[in-house]
Amino acid sequence: MLPVFQRHADELVEILNKAAESKKSIDMQRLFLGYTLDCSGEILFDHSIGSLHAEIPFQTAFDYLQIETEKRVTNPLWKFLPRPKYNQCIKTCNEFVEQIIEKARSDPSLRERNDLLAQFMTS
Repeated sequence: MLPVFQRHADELVEILNKAAESKKSIDMQRLFLGYTLDCSGEILFDHSIGSLHAEIPFQTAFDYLQIETEKRVTNPLWKFLPRPKYNQCIKTCNEFVEQIIEKARSDPSLRERNDLLAQFMTS
C-alpha cells in the first residue's frame, strides 16, 4: 500500500511545485480530497480516480455527501427536509462505482489483483 500513497504524494508535490513556480493560488482542500480519493480508489478498486488533476463529478458528489452525512447526524429533522441534490449525488456515486464493478467483472486477471474489490469478488 505504501507505494500507492507515495506515488500520489509525488503527484501532489508536483502540482504544488508548479503552482508555486507560477505563483498561482490553489484550493488545498480540493487537492487533499483528490489525494485521498486517488489513493483510496487504487487500494479499494485498483482504479486511480484521477481527481488530483481534474475535478470529476464523483469527487464533487462524494464531497457533498460527506458534508450531508454530518448534517444527518447533527440535525434530527434532516430526513424531513427536501434533498434533491443529495439524491442526485447518491446517483452519481452509485453510477461511478457500478462502472468500476462492471470493469472488474470483465477483468480476466481479477484473481491476481490485490485490491479490496477483487478480494471480495473472488472470495
